[in-house]
Amino acid sequence: MCRRTLVIACLLAAHLHTDALAGGRARCSLRNITTQMYMERAIEGAMRRLETPGCQQLLGEFADPSGVALRERLDRTNLTALEFMATLHFLDGSDMAQCRSRTDLAAFTAPGNRVIFVCGTQFAASFADKPKAAEILIIHEVLHAVGLGENPPSSAEITARVTRRCA
Repeated sequence: MCRRTLVIACLLAAHLHTDALAGGRARCSLRNITTQMYMERAIEGAMRRLETPGCQQLLGEFADPSGVALRERLDRTNLTALEFMATLHFLDGSDMAQCRSRTDLAAFTAPGNRVIFVCGTQFAASFADKPKAAEILIIHEVLHAVGLGENPPSSAEITARVTRRCA
């Protein structure tokens, strides 16, 4: 993600943080209404999964790039996993270079960023008829929002562990 986009996303997330907590659910703003509905359904399902003790174990299994467990990072926010998720913003990233250049990318964010960009076309094509897989993707991105980096662990390893714990 380019630095300018990251700065804008961080400012947007900080501005919307209080409003999101009051509403109790993540915000989603996509251009295509059908994709918006798929995403909202996936977010709700991911929140249900994230409530389970097995799924919450992921926060102790993964750490940020400096070695701090995600559970500790989340505890520093004084938010539960669901409250934290309610501070996230899922925005349409269809016009961003990442979405335009990669047909295999459905969503992305930077570690610690509360804005998750959704590649609308790719998300709808990959997950319209796979709600469980969409929910797993959302949890994967939530882990990045808490602070998880990538490579290591690989994207495939993160998804596999989310699937084992949260499915």
